[in-house]
Amino acid sequence: MLYYIANEKGEQSGPHTLAELQNMKLLPDALVWHEGMPQWAKARNIESLKSVIIQLPPPLPIPPPLPVSTSLTPPPPPEPKIDPPKETVPPKEQAPEPKIDPPKETVPPKEQAPKYKYTPAAPTEHYQPKASSKPSGMSSFRKALWIFGGGILLIGLLAFIADVVRKNDFSYNSFSPSGDRADELRHIKNSLNVTSSYRYRNIGGIIDVVVKVDNPTGYPVDDAVVEVRYIKRDGGTHQKEIVSVGSIGEMSSGTASAPNSDRGIKVDVRLLRFRAYGATVHY
Repeated sequence: MLYYIANEKGEQSGPHTLAELQNMKLLPDALVWHEGMPQWAKARNIESLKSVIIQLPPPLPIPPPLPVSTSLTPPPPPEPKIDPPKETVPPKEQAPEPKIDPPKETVPPKEQAPKYKYTPAAPTEHYQPKASSKPSGMSSFRKALWIFGGGILLIGLLAFIADVVRKNDFSYNSFSPSGDRADELRHIKNSLNVTSSYRYRNIGGIIDVVVKVDNPTGYPVDDAVVEVRYIKRDGGTHQKEIVSVGSIGEMSSGTASAPNSDRGIKVDVRLLRFRAYGATVHY
């Protein structure tokens, strides 16, 4: 016959033979089930398992409680002795000493200022402006005059602004050309082209710098002023030089030399201004 065993945690093991249960040291309260049983039962209640159940010793006898001796009970504490209250004799009252007040200083009375009686001022007549005898049409005429004068000032201001804007386009040192001459200067300004040539030394620096100004127009240029910048390796400017290229004819070019530099890797040029027809034009 095969047996199944369940421990205290509810874990089930088996099936086991009778010989295996004998080696497992089966306790009497262990739950056991085998085929044919309606439910689990303790091992001590199964006849076939009595030979393999471990026999546990009976519990130790409990000694009887010790008798309580009444002779060891301590006597009650004595009642405290309360003394009767003592009679207190009130002290004899002494007659108070007579109090002598110090003499008071006499202060002369202050002179009081005479009281003045407020008398309200007589009512005065309020000033009322007299009604204007001029007709109401005069105020309308003044408004129209102010509007007309403001319009004249506004027109003059606009003309002044337009003149400033025009002079910002060209800066003249002798006269202000107009008409065809102004168009020619504007055409020269938009057509001039400036370039440069140079040599870069391996040991550092720029030499043999030449600035060239091309004039593709049919108008002569007296001179052109060019700014030369020597650029360092990090993109910054090492130094600046100003070079003037003079006598640039129609449909021709003019050149000028620029100083050498002990530092820099390239040169950048920019046209600042030129002079033609007695007028200097700035960029």
